Amino acid sequence: MSAEPNVLLATKAAREKDCTAQTIYNALDRGDLNEVQMGRHRFVVKDEKYDDYAVKETGGRAHSTYRSNSS
Repeated sequence: MSAEPNVLLATKAAREKDCTAQTIYNALDRGDLNEVQMGRHRFVVKDEKYDDYAVKETGGRAHSTYRSNSS
């Protein structure tokens, strides 16, 4: 019997959220997602924050458009 892991690599989280790994790293940097660090690796914690997280930007243009619209 195998339990579902409570942490994910950013690339796996990105596949699940249909975005890039950089978008996940940006969310970790902003505090939108919780993380655990093991050595130099950053893992996304699968918790309520992860379940509720919705991608706001998916690239440079989308990010700049999002930023200018939120002002």
